[in-house]
Amino acid sequence: MTPTTAPDVHAALASPIRRQLLQLLRDGLGPRDARELAEATGLNQTTVRFHLDVLVHAGLLLRRPDRKGGVGRPRTVFLPLAEEPAGTSATAYQGLARMLAANLADSAKERVRRAEHVGVEWSRALVAQVDGSAKPGVPDIARQVAALFTELAFDPEIAAESGTARDQPDSGRDESPAGAQILLHSCPFRGLAREQPEVVCSIHLGLLTGALERLGAAGTSSRLLPFVDPELCIVELGERADQAPGPPRRRVEHR
Repeated sequence: MTPTTAPDVHAALASPIRRQLLQLLRDGLGPRDARELAEATGLNQTTVRFHLDVLVHAGLLLRRPDRKGGVGRPRTVFLPLAEEPAGTSATAYQGLARMLAANLADSAKERVRRAEHVGVEWSRALVAQVDGSAKPGVPDIARQVAALFTELAFDPEIAAESGTARDQPDSGRDESPAGAQILLHSCPFRGLAREQPEVVCSIHLGLLTGALERLGAAGTSSRLLPFVDPELCIVELGERADQAPGPPRRRVEHR
C-alpha cells in the first residue's frame, strides 16, 4: 500500500462534499455503501463514489466487502480509517490561505489580476464545458451557478429572476429586464475575505466568470457585491444589452 502524504490529505479535505461524507461516517453510522451515503447527502451515487475514492486514496477511509448480506456479490462499504493528521485542521488551512493571499503579488492591482485568473482556472476543474450551440437563459444560468456555490458551501439562495431584489442606495446599478440575484449567506472564507478582499473576492469573481463561460453564457453579465450585509454577499446576473459574442462582462464591487 502506497503511504499517503500530507498533500494527499489536504487535497482530499479541500472539498466540502468529502468533508461531509467523512463526518457522516465518523458520526457513528457504521460502515455504509455508496447508495446509503448518496441518500444521506442527496447526491447521486456516481458523485459519491468519486469522492469516496479520493478519501480512500488519502488514507482517510477504508474500503472493504461486506459479506453479511448472504449469497451473491458482497456490497462494498466504507468506514473511517483514522483522524486526519496534525496540521490539516481548519485553523491550519486558514493560516496557509492567509499566507498565500498576502504573498500572491506585490501590488493590489496585480493580486486582483492573478486572483481572478486563479478563479477562472478553478472553474475549469468544477464546471463541465457545455455545447456552444446552447443558449441558456438567465434563470437557468442562475440555477446552475447556485448549484456550484452550493457545492462550495456558500449557502446560496436565488432571490429574484427579474429586476433587483434589494435596494442598495448609491450602488449605481442598472435595472435589467432579465436578471437574477443569488444571495450568498455563508462564505466559507469569510474571515480571510475581510482581510484580503482583493484576493478572495476576486478569486470568487473569476470562478463565477469562468463558470459562465463554460456554461455557454456569453450573453450574461455578472457582478459580485461582497459584504452587502455583514454575513451576506450577492451575485447579480443579467443579459447584456448588445448580446455580442465574447466572454461575460464582470466586476467586483468592494464595500
